[in-house]
Amino acid sequence: DVLENYEEGSLLKEMVQNADDAGASVFDVLLDLRTHGSSELALPGTAAFQGPALVTHNDAVFADSDLESIQQIGGSQKAGSRSTKTGRFGVGFCSCYHATDLPSFLSRDFLVVLDPHCAHVSDNRSEPGKMLCFLENPKTVASSRDTFEPYRVFGCSLQHSYPGTIFRLPLRTAEQAAASRISAQPFVGAPARGLLDAFLELLPELPLFLTHVHTVTVSVWEAGAAAPTLLRSLSTRDTKSGAPPQRSRVHELVAARSDLRSLTPSQSISQIDVRVSDSAASPSAARWLIVQGMGAGRALEICLDPACERYGLAPIPWAGVAARVMPTGLATEGRPYCLLPLPSATGLPVHVNGFFEVSSNRRDIWHGDDMVGVGQLRSEWNIALLQDVLAPCYAQLLIYARSLLHGPAFYALWPSSKPAEPWGSLVAAMYRLVLDQPLLRCEADGGSWLSARSAIFADGGGFELPDAARELLLRRGMPLAVVPAPVQRLLAEAAEAAGR
Repeated sequence: DVLENYEEGSLLKEMVQNADDAGASVFDVLLDLRTHGSSELALPGTAAFQGPALVTHNDAVFADSDLESIQQIGGSQKAGSRSTKTGRFGVGFCSCYHATDLPSFLSRDFLVVLDPHCAHVSDNRSEPGKMLCFLENPKTVASSRDTFEPYRVFGCSLQHSYPGTIFRLPLRTAEQAAASRISAQPFVGAPARGLLDAFLELLPELPLFLTHVHTVTVSVWEAGAAAPTLLRSLSTRDTKSGAPPQRSRVHELVAARSDLRSLTPSQSISQIDVRVSDSAASPSAARWLIVQGMGAGRALEICLDPACERYGLAPIPWAGVAARVMPTGLATEGRPYCLLPLPSATGLPVHVNGFFEVSSNRRDIWHGDDMVGVGQLRSEWNIALLQDVLAPCYAQLLIYARSLLHGPAFYALWPSSKPAEPWGSLVAAMYRLVLDQPLLRCEADGGSWLSARSAIFADGGGFELPDAARELLLRRGMPLAVVPAPVQRLLAEAAEAAGR
């Protein structure tokens, strides 16, 4: 059962992934609590699905190839292909069946209704869906206005080819749940509101690693209301240019190369501003420093291993790290991302993104020391991605952040402890990489940056240097570095592991 592999709360994230993969820049969510008419329907068997629905919109059109992929409930055309796409109408789309038995979508000049029960759209009990071309048959729109009325949202007039895609998920009622072979759980009322609330909470950190989507809105259309109410909106802009971020370069680079042997390690550094406007609170803004890159080493070796193709894996040695640099003083509960966040926590003060092999329920990345076969390969890949790609990105992020942050705010980006595996291996690798980097601040001789190997730590070993003595030594040019004790301890462990 594919629903077991996609938690209920992932539904909207999967829809965002699909929109991002399609190249959409805008993604909108609407909880439509209205009940539409059911007397003039092109598909009379759908009358029970004219009530409240979860509706999403994006500004990319539906491709012909997507029509084939979206009908494969149990699989995806992505399997076995080396692609940067995260959820392009493969099994991820099936998360919508948590909410509905009859999903539908409108794009270009057609409306498609999917009916996995083969019970609602046709008298033919072997027909799992129906496509209606509304521009070719304008009389159908006029005579079946109740069918099309729910789609007159997000600028859709049904008079012209629609330059976007609207998904409508009629919320499963108790009566429908009792007869459903997909899910016995109703989704009207509290479940739908809960899904929306969870998405609203996630929204401020949603777009950090997305490739195309930079604007998101969430609204609700109450029953009897003349128009929807905007609950929250998000916009992402490049800090330097003020324009939507251009973040597809690395993706295009990988997609254009069929032979990863020609891949050379590279990194990109950017800052983005994420602004959130809320109907119930003051607007908020955050600035994020993001370092992304291609790696080599063991990660590239695994990509080229024939076993990957044999097991149907398509790893890419690409990953990134995001750290909030404004406002300061706010702790970040680090999460793993596969372009969008997974539910688990890493124990890091930054977010990390990569083409991880994830667990079957998509809650965490694959990890374990007691695996064989494909499970072992997936675990080895994740470790290699952490050590060979993410650790260099993290080290580069700290190097760049030293010009943006000072004192406690800068050291807040450093891990203060070694978290549980597999994240502990990332911390160990990153600390080894920064041992020789000038990342420790010394105020002697007007101020300079020192490496851990060249610095003398002002405190440590249970001894704290008095302030007066510290000032005297600094005036005499002593390379003293004041470093938080947890960071100093991890640097010492890294130096010991490196034999220095």
